[in-house]
Amino acid sequence: LKSTDGAASWSTTPIKYDFTTLTFDPRNQGTVYASPPGVAKSIDDGQTWVQLPLGPAGGYTGPIAFDMQNPDTIYA
Repeated sequence: LKSTDGAASWSTTPIKYDFTTLTFDPRNQGTVYASPPGVAKSIDDGQTWVQLPLGPAGGYTGPIAFDMQNPDTIYA
């Protein structure tokens, strides 16, 4: 669900998975990462989502965190 009015009302989003954590890019609040399971990314405030490849770690990921010294480094 998504609210754009301080939680007065809610609308559905096109996320196809049961993500439990949302993390916003510290450089661009319109870029959102969702996890676990896996990682999905939205660059348009959650209007559309792309499932990201998981790399060598495989299936399950935890909450996402950015390295604040180097925001190009993301931990999942």
